[in-house]
Amino acid sequence: MRTDKSRKRFVFLCVAPATILFFLFMILPTLNVFRMSLYERGAYSPNETLGLKNSSICCGTPSSSAPCRT
Repeated sequence: MRTDKSRKRFVFLCVAPATILFFLFMILPTLNVFRMSLYERGAYSPNETLGLKNSSICCGTPSSSAPCRT
């Protein structure tokens, strides 16, 4: 029969790779997309910080407010 310590080690070794992969492929890209949404970047223009103004631009204009409504 396995001891409690070896059982905990086995569970950790099974859960750790899944947690690391989930963080790398789900959490980090989500945070990066949110960070990128706060900037306005053109092909030949420097980065310009918009902050949350980007969301207000999308939802504030009458022509584009239809997709923003819930």
